Amino acid sequence: MAIGADKVRVMVTISETEKQQLEEISKLQNRNLSNLIGTIIKEYLNEQKADQK
Repeated sequence: MAIGADKVRVMVTISETEKQQLEEISKLQNRNLSNLIGTIIKEYLNEQKADQK
């Protein structure tokens, strides 16, 4: 699968339980797992940026 020129691919290791929980959330939000994880990371980074102000 091709990714945009402004994107990079990373690999993470999580427990099977965490993966199952994330898959359940992604199904509820009509997202794929990768999109959900990307959104979670963006939200975390935005929170960290706001906390530094």
